[in-house]
Amino acid sequence: MLVGGISILIIIGLLLAGVPVAFSFMLSVLFMIFTLGYDPHFLLPYSYFRICTLVLLALPLFIMAGGIMERGNITEPLINFVDTIVSRVRGGLGAVGVITSAIF
Repeated sequence: MLVGGISILIIIGLLLAGVPVAFSFMLSVLFMIFTLGYDPHFLLPYSYFRICTLVLLALPLFIMAGGIMERGNITEPLINFVDTIVSRVRGGLGAVGVITSAIF
């Protein structure tokens, strides 16, 4: 339990220091390997199979779709279209964000 807390503090400290996320996690895992005596040959396949899910695949694809929409200049007309429909409703700005995100 203490080692897990220390590794989280290592991640937070390194992120606040400006170290990239991948290197912060790598140093935290290395700390856990040397402290708890984990086998590095076990951790790589285990972590790969844990993150290899369709839910996690949706994140980069959603970001990629947003980049394509931005470069194709279809986001601003879509937001303006939804704004003309929903802007008179109370809380219209929030509704515009929700409806536009749903259409994306």
